[in-house]
Order: sequence, then C-alpha cells, then structure tokens
Amino acid sequence: MAKKVLLFAPVAFNLAETTRMIEIAKGIRNHAVAREAFDIQFISDGGELEHLIEEEGFALKRMEPRLTPEKIERIGKVDKGEKIGAALSKQEMITRVENEVAYLRQLQPAAVLTGSYMTIPVSCRVAKIPLVWVIQSTWLPDFFARGAGMTDKIQPRPIKAVADWAVLLFINGWIRIGFLNNLNKAARHFGVKGYRSIFDYWRGDVTIVAEPAEFSGVKLPPDHYYTGPLIARQNFPIPDEVSNIAHDKPIIYFAMGSSGTPEIVARIVESFAGKPYRVIAPVKSHLDKVPGVSNPRQRYRHGLAAGARSQPNGGSVSDPRRNWHGDDSRLCRQTGRWRWYAARTGCQHRLSGAQRVRHPRAKIQRPVPQGARGNPAVAARPGSQAQSGRVFTDHG
Repeated sequence: MAKKVLLFAPVAFNLAETTRMIEIAKGIRNHAVAREAFDIQFISDGGELEHLIEEEGFALKRMEPRLTPEKIERIGKVDKGEKIGAALSKQEMITRVENEVAYLRQLQPAAVLTGSYMTIPVSCRVAKIPLVWVIQSTWLPDFFARGAGMTDKIQPRPIKAVADWAVLLFINGWIRIGFLNNLNKAARHFGVKGYRSIFDYWRGDVTIVAEPAEFSGVKLPPDHYYTGPLIARQNFPIPDEVSNIAHDKPIIYFAMGSSGTPEIVARIVESFAGKPYRVIAPVKSHLDKVPGVSNPRQRYRHGLAAGARSQPNGGSVSDPRRNWHGDDSRLCRQTGRWRWYAARTGCQHRLSGAQRVRHPRAKIQRPVPQGARGNPAVAARPGSQAQSGRVFTDHG
C-alpha cells in the first residue's frame, strides 16, 4: 500500500516551532507502524533554521515568495505587539495561499501540521486538507480570558475581571490588525470562510497542546489533545565554558528563545550581578540589540540555548549549529506577551525541571516538578543580597 504524505509546515525562523515539528516527525519516523503508513515532508517559506530539517533527513520544499530577514523581523515585532500594523499585505497573503494551494493539490497530503505558518490554515481550507495545529496552553481562550498573566495582582476581583476583559479586547484587536484582517481578505478571495478571532484561527481539525496536562490544568476543548513536552534533541556540541563550569555555587539556566524582548532580557541578565549563582544565559543576540547593557563578570558568545542534545522550546534566528542545548530541559509556561524560561540545572550536562516566571521580579515557584534531577538551583529576586556569581551569556 502506498504511503500517505504528512506535510509539516513550521515557521523556520522560530526554533521552538521548528524543533517541535521535527520531534513529531521523528516520532512518526521512529514508530514501527507509523513509518510504514506515512511519508514525511516539510515546507518552509524562509528562515535560518531550515537546515535543521534537512540535517534530520527530511525532504524540504522551499516555498515562494521567500520571507526576507526584514519581513521576518517585522512579523516578529507585530507578533509581540512591538509594532502595530499588518504583518503582510492582502496581496502578499493571496500570492502565498495561491502557491500553497497549488502545491497541496499536487502533493495531496493526508494532513498538514503547523504551529503558526501564517497562511497555511487558509490554504488547507481552500484545498480541503485536514489541518493539525501544535500549540501551548497559553494559546487557549481560557488563558487570555484570565488576563494572559498581565492582571494577576489586580484586586478586588470585579476590577480584575474588567482588566481581564480589556486585555482580551486589546490582544484580539492587535492580532486582527496584524494578521487576521488580511488573512480573512485572502480567505474571501478564495471563497472560503475566514476567522472570527485568533482562537478560531488557532483551531485545527485536530489541535495538539505540546505540554503535560498537569502543567496548566486547563480543560481542553473538543479535538484538543495533550502530548506532553516536545523537547528538541539535536546533536550540537557543548561549549567548553559549559562543560567546565564550576559547581561551587547553584547554577541557573536562563533563556528566552527567539521571541524574547531584548530590553527585558537585558534587565534580567543585569539582575544576576552580585548574586551567589553561576548563570548560563544563551541570550547574546538579544543583548546585542541593547546598547550599554552591563553584563556581569564575563560573556561567552556562542549560539542560542545551552547544553548538548536538547533544549527548551524557545526559538532563535541565529545559527543553531553554534548553540548551547541543555539535556532533559523543560518548557516554561508562557506568560503574557513574552516567553519566560528558567530551568534548574543539576549536573554538568543536564538541565531539568522548568520553573514558571511571571515577570522579572517574580520568585520562581515551588514545588520542583516531578522528575527534576541533581542539585536544585535557586533563583532569587533581582533585589536580594548576595555575593557575586558568574554569568555565561550567549544567544537565545
């Protein structure tokens, strides 16, 4: 029997999404039954992480038109609310959908899996191909209905409810201007239904939530399924600075992937000065965008996330062949518009037990997640008093 095609459509300028797609594809390829049923293929419209797909041995179709670095930067700023305006024009959306639909009709995949390839949901509607979204619980309506992590300290409850509603209204408006308006125009151009809200857009025929059910406690809508964490496992070398890091103090791993906000990253890195910890912080590309940032003690310049064989699902637009990747790390919950990552490190090459961080001055919450190994690191408030530690900063 001929194999059916499963088409993966990652945003190849975001490491989180690219590695999630790769890990799902590897899981299918490594499954005795699934690999006999499916032929795995990828598409991408641009991004510096496309080589990761090919290095894992998967076929990759480079779609046109390609996203330029300038377009990628604009999309990222619109996505994070740093810029108001359309990420792509109506005509750009239409051209992309037209090319994608032609390829989908040629390939006839059994389904398309994505994590935010902008136009592929519309293309799947036009071509009548089932769509599988891969998301986190922070993309679900329940998270935004509760203020998206921005209103947690507001009291009393009626005032918080108003603030929650205002946050939801703002986010829907910004996403509609940035993405949905022109996507819906493209959908109407091709005679298919558009999207009422970002939550409608993020809903596939099947939706995968890439974290443990216990992580958020959110009750999932129909056709949504928890998978547990999807941890990237690429064979990147461990830099000598990480391999030889002293263990005389607790070790903190701090990274914010490709979607971190440079100014916030800089504030957090500076807050480690004078603290009794050794810090591995692969955030170099973010710090390079902040003039005059004071970096405690010493900076080591490498790639994106620290360690050896895997890393938290954060992204990057720099060359991940020079990254630090941590083994057995866990993804922290996204809070508000920014993604906060903090992992506890136990031994020389292992990072384990993600913590949740609400904002730069928040305490890392207890208890330690089940499965954490080694000596727990301690993260303190930036204002706490302690002697100086060493910070290894890199790119995230």
